[in-house]
Amino acid sequence: MKDTELIQRLKNRKQKALIQVMDCYGGYVYTIVRNIIGDQMQKEDIEETVSDVFYKLWVNCDKLDAD
Repeated sequence: MKDTELIQRLKNRKQKALIQVMDCYGGYVYTIVRNIIGDQMQKEDIEETVSDVFYKLWVNCDKLDAD
């Protein structure tokens, strides 16, 4: 599925779309957070931060631009 389709499904509040985004991009987000935070936080804290990122995506999905 293309990202534009995922964005549209997120805007339509399809929970499966969020799960797909997390499956597809979760590793990337985790790596970015870990690289920014470094050794300052434990693994559980990094995972919590990643969860916060996807929560914010869900809450603000109406602001996404599919173009």
